[in-house]
Amino acid sequence: HSGTLSATFEYEIYNTRGLDAEAMMEDIGVKMPLLETTADFVEAVVDDTFGNGGGERRLMLRGRKSRRRLPVLLQPDSVTIEKIGDVACSNSSLSAEGCQKVTAGT
Repeated sequence: HSGTLSATFEYEIYNTRGLDAEAMMEDIGVKMPLLETTADFVEAVVDDTFGNGGGERRLMLRGRKSRRRLPVLLQPDSVTIEKIGDVACSNSSLSAEGCQKVTAGT
């Protein structure tokens, strides 16, 4: 068996550069570090969920008659930043501007 497992991750950030969401999506100097950090986070989630500490993750599935091990692999460069949107800061001590919701996927 093989196939693709898609996942979506959402989180909020506060940027100190005063950029809005549109500027963040367009500025490669901002977007690339955000993408790299997000990819590291997603890799850690996959490893913690399915991992054995190596490059290959295994998921145990129980069939009707037997157990099978299916590898769960995070493909290189499969994490993308799908959307960045301006939102009100959930932490009231932060200024209203500068908070964004990031939506990333695999």
